[in-house]
Amino acid sequence: MTFPRFPRRRRTGPEEDAPPPVLGVVVPVYNVEDYLAECLESVLGQSYRHLDVVVVDDGSPDGSVAIAERFAAEDARVRIVRRDNGGLGAARNTGAHEARGHYLTFVDSDDVVPEGAFEAMVGTLEQSGSDFCVGRTERLVDGEVVHLPWAETLHAVDRIGVPVTDVPRVVRDFYTWNKIFRTSFWRGQGFAFREGVLFEDQPLITDAYCRAGAIDIVSDAAYRWRRRTDGSSLTQGMFAPDKIAERQEAITLTRPVVDACGDEGVRDAWLWTLMDSHLPLYLATTARLEQDEPLRAAVRMVRSAITADDVGRIPGVSALHKVMLHLALGPDPEALRRFVAAGGRARNRWPVRVRDGRVVAELPVDDRHSIPPSAFELDPEEIVGVARALAVGWSEDGAVRVHGCAYLDPIEIGAGREIAVAALDRTTGRRVELCVRARREGWPGPASPRPWIDVVDGTFEAVLDPGDLPADAGAARWELVATLGYGPHVREVPLVAEFPGWVVGGPATRWIAPDVTGTLGVHDDGVLSLDVQRCPVRARLLEETEEGLAVELESVADVALTEVHLARAGAHDVVPAELRALQERRWRAVWAAPQDLDPEARWRLETVVDGDRVGLRAPAEVLDRAAVTSVRPYLTHASRVRLAPTSRASVTVTAIGLAAGTLRIRGEAHGTVGQVGARVSRHDRTAAGGTEAGEDGTFTLDLPLESEDGRPLPDGRYVLRFVGRLANDPEQPERPLRWRAALAVAVPYDLADDTLEVRLLPGADRRFGLRLSGRPEAADDHDDQEGA
Repeated sequence: MTFPRFPRRRRTGPEEDAPPPVLGVVVPVYNVEDYLAECLESVLGQSYRHLDVVVVDDGSPDGSVAIAERFAAEDARVRIVRRDNGGLGAARNTGAHEARGHYLTFVDSDDVVPEGAFEAMVGTLEQSGSDFCVGRTERLVDGEVVHLPWAETLHAVDRIGVPVTDVPRVVRDFYTWNKIFRTSFWRGQGFAFREGVLFEDQPLITDAYCRAGAIDIVSDAAYRWRRRTDGSSLTQGMFAPDKIAERQEAITLTRPVVDACGDEGVRDAWLWTLMDSHLPLYLATTARLEQDEPLRAAVRMVRSAITADDVGRIPGVSALHKVMLHLALGPDPEALRRFVAAGGRARNRWPVRVRDGRVVAELPVDDRHSIPPSAFELDPEEIVGVARALAVGWSEDGAVRVHGCAYLDPIEIGAGREIAVAALDRTTGRRVELCVRARREGWPGPASPRPWIDVVDGTFEAVLDPGDLPADAGAARWELVATLGYGPHVREVPLVAEFPGWVVGGPATRWIAPDVTGTLGVHDDGVLSLDVQRCPVRARLLEETEEGLAVELESVADVALTEVHLARAGAHDVVPAELRALQERRWRAVWAAPQDLDPEARWRLETVVDGDRVGLRAPAEVLDRAAVTSVRPYLTHASRVRLAPTSRASVTVTAIGLAAGTLRIRGEAHGTVGQVGARVSRHDRTAAGGTEAGEDGTFTLDLPLESEDGRPLPDGRYVLRFVGRLANDPEQPERPLRWRAALAVAVPYDLADDTLEVRLLPGADRRFGLRLSGRPEAADDHDDQEGA
């Protein structure tokens, strides 16, 4: 089958004052009664309401049609079109012919459309005038959303109004359903799916890329592709010889399409897609089967699609896949079966070494002479910089100290490795180098990702003197980045916190100048940073006297301080203070009746400086000297002053240890906590323990890591939560306790005894994460890929 060539469509802008465009949604239906309702709910529940939903009954013998009829009776946007069974391609063609609207999209009836996907993609097309939009695909496995690495990479950033030649690797995404097409483009090009075969969309979608004048590639999740647990989907039976032959035909039909595109980058990107994803999956899967014919069919497909020259020429193909393809192209394809049986697909088993400046994978090939030595060399894309911040804090001399681990994965850590760490202001491009020192003796490091990588050898200490930052930088966010070098391979990567929701050891904020604070933080993307902010006014004293609750303030610059007030957390309530000027750049604010404040509320101290509302900050020593009893003052992560009820229950964890399978937790209880308990839990297992808090609030709690029936907790991830009962009301149920860590720069902890390993993963303010393991041998990582 060949596709006629048409001139590319010229881009046009959005029409003004036009009614909202209608999106035609084609949903082919055949034997999907277990999934159809969820699919249609996701479509009809989209925030974009202007839909024409065409449900194509492809002669389905089950109860799917009755489900569709129910939706059609309740929502006028749903129409049902019936036809004799002709397969997915025929059903899609029928739906595309019947659909009404400015735009056209396809949704398989066992999949789900994420909330807001249609609105985002149609909105993009309305602005760009492109021929179609491609959104990010996610996998839906047992109800859980799984991110696909290739999709995350391809959709890392938005690319709007670009030709395929600008982003040739987008041809990797040759699926029908995560796209919205301009209907005039689809019908004007005469597109139609092949009928009665599998992989009916791959030549067509590739051709759509080549014919489009411009496309939009967006980072938003646009589609959730379900993996059926019963193995009944079309793509899950694709390794039979006749199905492999159909895949080979799809490849054969696609080749003239990419050749006609006339761009070498697009042709190479298509070959890269085959060689680094789809062909190796077929080879690995069929090599594990006892029957010979599936492997023979897969080898025939490889030989019809590529040559040995292609394997050596196309960049981005992993060493593992290059070796597998050479084995399939070589004189003895049975060597491929031996390679897979020897665990060749287990990436974590076979070391990566540096040999004469080349990075080589030591894969288990019994006849290396049949394969070019270059096939064993890692492609540069396989070498990834890894930089983890394991602990960070302020040292006594006022410097920021970071204990971290950095290496180039998957290369062994050895002589010649270079590490540099810098603070980078991405807004201005300013850069300040940190002093990098040898690793701290005894520092455990994270878990090793590969048996041949000793991550302890990759640990380091980096020191940042805030005095090295530019004095005129003002407010800035300095991200920490690491530059890793190993011969010709150099990578600069962000220094990322080892654990999400990570806790910085010790106070997060320091005053690095009389009017400047530096706050260590971990942001949504996990990057460690130092936020520098100028503070026009700060607290210098907090006390409670006969005249009421008072705070003294000072400034190192001339500012107009007009108001100080208490603002209730989560509300608009404001209680102003009486403000008195003491002397130049000093003030005293007094609340005459602090006992009248809501005793169950939390309050924040705020000032109005030069007309701007600013949270009041204070050095830690101000609270250490505070003489306040009616409320409990504390500092936030960024040293802002807060007031909490004195009864507010919380704990501070000061130490955690492990002995004989029991966690020993030491800490201090605050407020009116009389009993402290802890629970380690996941959805199917729980372990619990408790103890009394001493008169001074300290406690030691032993928590056996075993469930109520006495069985040890199995390996896995758990959540550690603290609970407590109040001393003044011990009959009440347990309540969750907030906690804060007084764990110094020894966070995180790796604990071990003779039978158990525990990794402590600091998390949000009411829980820790724990990873338990009974020291099992590392399992093989076959790294099979989804989605051929």
